[in-house]
Amino acid sequence: TFLELFGGNDKLSSILEFNNKDEVAIIKNLLSLLSILMKEVTSTFDVYINTIIDLSLTKIYPVLSKSDEHGDIKIILFQLLHDIIVNHSKHFFLNQNQGNANVGEFISIMEAFNHSYQQSDISVFRYNLTLFE
Repeated sequence: TFLELFGGNDKLSSILEFNNKDEVAIIKNLLSLLSILMKEVTSTFDVYINTIIDLSLTKIYPVLSKSDEHGDIKIILFQLLHDIIVNHSKHFFLNQNQGNANVGEFISIMEAFNHSYQQSDISVFRYNLTLFE
């Protein structure tokens, strides 16, 4: 999985907390790559959506949300989440085989956006407002 690239959740947390520039750049590039994949409207990468959402919301976002640092990574992360919502809305709402099983993921993504509006980083606040214009 994607998380194995970082050696687990503890490694990811330490990368962001200790600001190793090379490792932080790897996280930025990974999120940017995932965002590019999620811009694809085709179903080619749909198999990865659950893993990407899990990585984003349960591994990366909790670490980022506790800090006022890494606004640049937050912006890339929110772009990725926005790309998933916009380009893969069927994942959340039209999955007839599972009913509405993925609606919870949609709500979690929207809660992350809502939380970002309550933080002190004005650049993330401003960026996220523009995503939903």
